Amino acid sequence: MFLDKLEGKEREVFLDLAVQTAKANGMVEGKEKELIRHFCREMDISEYTIYDTKTIEEAAAFFRDAKKWKKKIIISELIGIGVADGKFNKEERKFIDELADEMEIKKDCVDSLEEVVKDYYKAAKKIREEIFE
Repeated sequence: MFLDKLEGKEREVFLDLAVQTAKANGMVEGKEKELIRHFCREMDISEYTIYDTKTIEEAAAFFRDAKKWKKKIIISELIGIGVADGKFNKEERKFIDELADEMEIKKDCVDSLEEVVKDYYKAAKKIREEIFE
């Protein structure tokens, strides 16, 4: 939703984190792939290339001095990957929790973002069902 606010290298590091989040449970589902393609379009990246995979500590260090709202964008969009397939599993949540901790985002903030993102996905699903069914 707000990925266009990220700039340059931030976008590359975010995409790397998005792939890592999707892979956290050992497989990348179709909806997760679709969402990553959507992220690319939103950030005006025409061709997705898997960037050099950074460790969670390296990625968090890259964003540590970022504004808090940018960190929240990153965490909320990564939560979106987790809930996109309807199965926000413990491996995905653990990855996001570790990243948030490294980025100095408090757990209650992550919990609040998770609730809002889940509500968003439920509302979007309802809208699609009303329109297309």
